[in-house]
Amino acid sequence: MMLGAVLVLTILVALIAVSAWPAIRDWRHEKARSPEADSVAAPAVVPGPGTLEGVLARQLMDQEISRRQYMHAMEALAERDRDRHPLPDLPEDFLF
Repeated sequence: MMLGAVLVLTILVALIAVSAWPAIRDWRHEKARSPEADSVAAPAVVPGPGTLEGVLARQLMDQEISRRQYMHAMEALAERDRDRHPLPDLPEDFLF
């Protein structure tokens, strides 16, 4: 029984290696073809967040604000959103 499990595991590892080999080979050829492209490549430009929630998330990830400050700001945003865009009242049929 243990020999069967080892045999199955060996076959699975071999199948994974065989199926991944073309991708690894292509990656190695691309890397060997353009070594100067890596040194000259411009740094990636990360677009800024488009919403206030995005700004807060970015500040939290960059550790510019604490988790407590983030939670407080999100609560304030939720209250502001509730006041600006209230949900419609439910009809009497939907109430229990």
